Amino acid sequence: MGMNHRYRDAIRPSSTANLGTMADAGVKLHAHCDVCGAFFHIDPVALASKLGSEFSLWNRPGRCKSPGCPGKCTFHYSAGAPFLVMLDRNVYKLGGELIGAE
Repeated sequence: MGMNHRYRDAIRPSSTANLGTMADAGVKLHAHCDVCGAFFHIDPVALASKLGSEFSLWNRPGRCKSPGCPGKCTFHYSAGAPFLVMLDRNVYKLGGELIGAE
């Protein structure tokens, strides 16, 4: 069954579309490891200079930066409210793998 793209766009704030828009809007980012539980602050400006301003963090796991940890991180954003996970509703985490992402 296909995904309703209008619904997906409705639950993603435009300020979180990619690293460039997050940097411009002052969106706060962090990552949370599913193995060791560590939280990492992420600077969207620095990450955009590394990965490009059009790079999106939606539905993408990241590697844990804790020494020796094999875990994957889920990205979270805050635009003046509590931090929210950057996974679409039809995407599930299973052992660090994203299932159902397009």
